[in-house]
Amino acid sequence: MRVASSDVLTLSINLGFTLYLMASSFIHTSNLSRSVRFLIELFEDRLRSVSGQGWLKSLFRNISYRGIECFKEFFGCGDFRIFGVDGSIAQEERLEMLLIYSCAVGYYGRLTVGDDVRIDVSNPEGGEDMALAVSVPLWIEDLPFIEPRLDRYSSDLEVSRGVESISYALMKLSELTLSLKALGRGDVKILLFDGLISGSYGPLLRDFRVLTSTSRCILEGLDTVYGKVSKADLVLAGNIGSGIFHIPRRGIYAKYALIKYLIDNHVGEWVDVDDVISKVGVGRRVFKEALKLNSRLNGEVFEFKNGSLRINDSLRDYWVRVEHACMEVVNHILSGVRHPLMLGGRWITSLDINTLNLILLYKILDVALRSNILAVGIAKDTNATDLIRNVKLIAKSGSLTSRVFNLRSDRALLTILSALNYEYVKTPWRTLEYDYCLSTVLTEDDGVKAVRKIITRECFLIKSYFQLRSSELDPSVRSPVFCYDRPYYPSFDSLNVTRIEAVEEGRGTVINPFIEGRINSSIGDIVLHVLSLSDNPNVIEEMGHNHLLFLSDKLAKTYSRQAQAMIKGVADMELGSVARRYKAYFASRRFRDIRLEAERLREAKGY
Repeated sequence: MRVASSDVLTLSINLGFTLYLMASSFIHTSNLSRSVRFLIELFEDRLRSVSGQGWLKSLFRNISYRGIECFKEFFGCGDFRIFGVDGSIAQEERLEMLLIYSCAVGYYGRLTVGDDVRIDVSNPEGGEDMALAVSVPLWIEDLPFIEPRLDRYSSDLEVSRGVESISYALMKLSELTLSLKALGRGDVKILLFDGLISGSYGPLLRDFRVLTSTSRCILEGLDTVYGKVSKADLVLAGNIGSGIFHIPRRGIYAKYALIKYLIDNHVGEWVDVDDVISKVGVGRRVFKEALKLNSRLNGEVFEFKNGSLRINDSLRDYWVRVEHACMEVVNHILSGVRHPLMLGGRWITSLDINTLNLILLYKILDVALRSNILAVGIAKDTNATDLIRNVKLIAKSGSLTSRVFNLRSDRALLTILSALNYEYVKTPWRTLEYDYCLSTVLTEDDGVKAVRKIITRECFLIKSYFQLRSSELDPSVRSPVFCYDRPYYPSFDSLNVTRIEAVEEGRGTVINPFIEGRINSSIGDIVLHVLSLSDNPNVIEEMGHNHLLFLSDKLAKTYSRQAQAMIKGVADMELGSVARRYKAYFASRRFRDIRLEAERLREAKGY
């Protein structure tokens, strides 16, 4: 057979091009291999750097031999319940309508405190009364009424996040309401949240402050059996809470500490301003800030004349009014009325919902502190660097090289330390507990300073990391490192409060955070004991986590998947007739969904 010269040329070109690609690929592979080897060497160098700092092992705490006594002291003796709660969401878009479903699900475990401590989560209790759900339909064009920030968004990603903020606000509302319902039983002594309490508190407080500074909250003006909710009631409830929490006498908090002192001690009385300033321990500048706040609230906080002031007598009931109004609006949203986000002709916005969530969170923490209920939030994934940034302050010894800081994650640092020092760091362990306010500070050689001008409130929430299990075959192989936080309990935690000079807003100040020191944290010991007996090592994705939260998560996701199918059916049935009537079939569904359904049908028929 004869081959044309043109064919020979084509074959030669193709062969040459193939050889070129192979050579090019080899070059790129070699370059990639060198880069990977460099990164591995860099990582190993960091490991050696961390492992060489033995003092870091002082960060770890194991279960205390005083465990049973701690349980008796905190809970008392008896049979109690543990409640774990989690939530999920589903949403669908049809004919310019958004359909949102959010739910929360909880499971109960058992806690017995007597001659010993027994924790049983192997047979958790569930049921219909341990679930809450809310379904909300919204026209796309009405979304800016619910999420005011959508007016400023331009990209699809920003709009999508704005829509998600509505869904997550409703989910958080379900979780917190279900948690309060569980606490109402009277025998729940441990409340477990999926996610850090601080992770909810920060965004909720931010949205509350945005709402009260820019517009009118849905709670304002509502009538309750204790009177009508005023703007001052709402501002104090959001910044002070129920009145049981510590308010720092510095920065943005000082004016509220001043007002709280007056409400607690001098309601309806005329008092000398200089005398009050001296007793509270704040400067004259703080009183000027309180005057500005009073002016912004139309004089609803106090009267001031001739160097004296008198706090408004009605403010003694600010919390019960706001709490009562909050529960009325929450019940309205969850009751299945004509439209859950419409009240008195007004839309309930996402900022309103998060204000409700803030009040609910304060109420839960108030019950926890008054009744010695242990509330714990657990985070599976976090990239926080609180510990790395302030480890010298927390451990009160040692010095870190810059290479440790390059790890850029507390979880990475602790995972490496735990694995490399497995002979000395036994599981289960937790780190030293420290104040949540340290998440907003940076410790350097020249002192402690705010990361972003403001240091958040101390003696409110306490944080720690933990790891529960090791492999029996290789103890250096361990379950993941997780994070937890809990409220500050003054009766048990005050001995670990320390005084630290810091810089905030460019000025020197003093913070008084909780940092576990020579005195072991009894609450931390209780938390570690509970968590160590509450996972299921037979399920790989649950090992080292928590069985109640694992089951709650699975059931909540099952409900949301069922709801996804349900709202699709409702959308197709209710909106389909409208689409047919107005010949708007393609407007009733997204093109992406129509294409996916067509492709599935084609594949099913073998096309």
